[in-house]
Amino acid sequence: MKYIFIDDEPIFNMISKTKLQQMDVNADVLTFDSGMDALKYFAENVNLVSKEKLIIFLDINMPEMDGFDFLQEFNDKFDTSIQAIIFMLSSSIDSGDKEKAFQYPLVKNFHTKPFQLSYLNGIVN
Repeated sequence: MKYIFIDDEPIFNMISKTKLQQMDVNADVLTFDSGMDALKYFAENVNLVSKEKLIIFLDINMPEMDGFDFLQEFNDKFDTSIQAIIFMLSSSIDSGDKEKAFQYPLVKNFHTKPFQLSYLNGIVN
């Protein structure tokens, strides 16, 4: 299982990665500070990542490419080649964001930040 955090807040990525690795010492965790960097990684490693299940934690509000733009690009380019479950994360409480997120079949949950460690633990286990 590979876990991927896509968030423009480096401290959030660092803490999330550390906590996840404490919960699952065998976890393979990657972090990206932009959706564009993550898409580039997927494009360059499609043969590798297509062989494993991915859990992606995706922030909505990021510069250059927001979470919804990432979802559209990911869906268009990799929907059939990469197995992914996406958890949307946002500091926004806008119900429209939640509705929009669930228009994408890969999105399994929408959670506001900051989240409790029990949320992350529930996903890992």
